[in-house]
Amino acid sequence: MPLVYEILLEIFELVHNHAKLNGIADFLSLLEVNRAFSDIAIMVLWKELPSVDALLHLMPEDVLERSFEDGIWRYICHRNPLPAELARFDLYAPLIRAIQPDVCALSHRAVQGFEAILRSHTSRSGTPLLPRLHHLQLAYSSDALLGFIPSLLHDGLRNLSLPANGFNSGYILNCLIRTPPPLHSLVYISSEGVSHLANHLHLFPSLRHLTVPLQLPAQMEAITTHPLDSLTVIVSNPVNLPQNSITFHHPLRSFSIVFRQTFLVGGGENPSFEDAINMLHACAVRCERLKLTLPRQLGGDSLQLFIESLALRST
Repeated sequence: MPLVYEILLEIFELVHNHAKLNGIADFLSLLEVNRAFSDIAIMVLWKELPSVDALLHLMPEDVLERSFEDGIWRYICHRNPLPAELARFDLYAPLIRAIQPDVCALSHRAVQGFEAILRSHTSRSGTPLLPRLHHLQLAYSSDALLGFIPSLLHDGLRNLSLPANGFNSGYILNCLIRTPPPLHSLVYISSEGVSHLANHLHLFPSLRHLTVPLQLPAQMEAITTHPLDSLTVIVSNPVNLPQNSITFHHPLRSFSIVFRQTFLVGGGENPSFEDAINMLHACAVRCERLKLTLPRQLGGDSLQLFIESLALRST
């Protein structure tokens, strides 16, 4: 029987992945087949959420009133839910393994309702709000869920991706350092507090994949002493390009340099490619895979010279 369950779970996940691209109606029909199919389908549906707004729909109407107008859900929170009114939340919250939104994971319309759920949960239990959350990826600095990240940190969180200059970045970073979860992957591209992170990277012994903005050589040295598998460096300002060589103490499987479009505007006299090659020369790194990301509009003679300089470097 367990083997049959595992096979069905795999099939349902394949159907769900197809449904996300082609419409969810066919997958939802699995809920109506029988109890066994319904249980598996619910597990798959809640495994990865594009938004935690869905949690508000687990509350009774007299706690959290909701209406759907002009294609948008609107919420009115009347009070905090009682412990008994969190029964449905307790059933579904442990199913959530990943939050990976297309836009924002928590809309500003849902903040009061989410706060009410969090207050009630915290008052009755010391357990994490989402106890099996494994992957949290936020891409927008306006995401309201940024204000609740400290409440989502726990020993099961493995992958965390935060947006550039997001709300609460410094506080989130301090919470990470104060009680570090066993992260395997971290994307922290905010300019606030990166040197603080670099100096405390030893608190994350399981961390293997890191994305950070380019730092001064002293902070970069602190980062390169950590045994990473992959490192991505975001370069937003050519003035910050290191003048001295940065020594990597461990070989990398993958090393990526991403030049932001903020200063790479194209043109034959643009020094962007020169900046890129200077960055490569400054990084004494052994890696299996090297990736450079430059804005698309750069090309022509500058691109040709850049490719030739890469060829010279490889020799």
